[in-house]
Amino acid sequence: MEEKESKLESIAEPYRTSLIQLISRCDKAGIEYELDTPFDKDTYPLSLYLPSGRDKRRVYAFNSKEAQRLNQVEFEKYVFIQGYESICSYEYGSIEAYIKLFGRMRPWIIFRRLLNISHDEIRKVKKEDLVFEVKHQTYNKTPIIITINQPTNTMLALAGRELDEGSSLTIKIRGLKISNQQEATTTLQKLANSLFFQILNAIGIPIMLEPYREPGIFPRLPLVKRRAKESLVVFPKYQYDIDPLNLYWCATSAFEMPLLQFLAYYQVLEFYFPIYSRQEAQIEVANILKDPGFNPDHHLDIGKVISAVVSKTTRGFGDERAQLRATIRGCIQDKEVHELMDSNTIKEHFKADFKKLSPLKVSIDNKDFDLREQLADRLYDIRCKIVHTKAEEAEKGRILPFTKEESLLTVEVDIIEFIARKALIAGSKKLVI
Repeated sequence: MEEKESKLESIAEPYRTSLIQLISRCDKAGIEYELDTPFDKDTYPLSLYLPSGRDKRRVYAFNSKEAQRLNQVEFEKYVFIQGYESICSYEYGSIEAYIKLFGRMRPWIIFRRLLNISHDEIRKVKKEDLVFEVKHQTYNKTPIIITINQPTNTMLALAGRELDEGSSLTIKIRGLKISNQQEATTTLQKLANSLFFQILNAIGIPIMLEPYREPGIFPRLPLVKRRAKESLVVFPKYQYDIDPLNLYWCATSAFEMPLLQFLAYYQVLEFYFPIYSRQEAQIEVANILKDPGFNPDHHLDIGKVISAVVSKTTRGFGDERAQLRATIRGCIQDKEVHELMDSNTIKEHFKADFKKLSPLKVSIDNKDFDLREQLADRLYDIRCKIVHTKAEEAEKGRILPFTKEESLLTVEVDIIEFIARKALIAGSKKLVI
């Protein structure tokens, strides 16, 4: 401990004392932490790592306020619930989780409807006094209490946010008998989601549990290489199809929802399915007809023509997988795919995590191999795992919100965004005013 104290000598008081106290508590409780080189006398990168399922979640004490706040709570008695902005104490039988508010919804509007208070009356109530509570008396006479109000000091210390504290709400569940991550997760999901759905039907306001997002992952901007400085934005020369362009804007704006992003980018490609699949069918039919051995009076030769043009769907030629292949082949060159996949992030993804989303591999290390068909098959497989969520599909693998798989999806989103953008460019027309 003396060695650690000496490392902190340059840190100003009272921050230094708070850091020493935090480190001492971590050592005593066996909590992992990390000390790095101080930025200055007022900022020291100290990080605590608290359990979150089988992983650890980082808690920062980068300044005096954060360090003092942590020292004021019993962080040793809490773990995070994986997948959510939520904490849990097995000892106290309690769970607290942030609530996600949609659009411009504000807490006072929710309380006004929940508590049936008039607009004028609720303006007079202090934020800290706005509380909604329901209770269930269990057989052992220990009530389970669910409360919705402002975050506790413990929540702010462990999972605080930069937003005005008065604009955040958490759901708190007390009186539980839980002893592990699975019980905590199941209890939170069942009670919170059931209550939130009831609230939606009662007052018409949708709310949900706030999902946990890895720091630095969101927002994600499209992987567009910056042009040379001399490149200027000039008067437009080309116009783009409005429907797929709107889908593209929808996807780029949904940076907190990788599932929605992936599907919206996929829909951009779907728009062009009929065009590119028809082109391939035309080429195939032309090649059959140009064959010197083609006999228009022979039923087998006629069958070849029919097979080339018969549509198995209501749009385009061939099944959906074939149409996706045709679209990717039609709007992007294999060289461009190799350049895209040369990104370090994408390389690491395909070394470690790609099988968690789909077993279909893309041979990115083979520079002479055309990757477009493999890539099309992989994207189609992922799309099916997102769309097909029936219970019987579970064994085949599903990608659902707020799961580890969803967080891995961000790399695949980068890939399909690039292809969707290329499809928009390939489908553009000369601008006519």
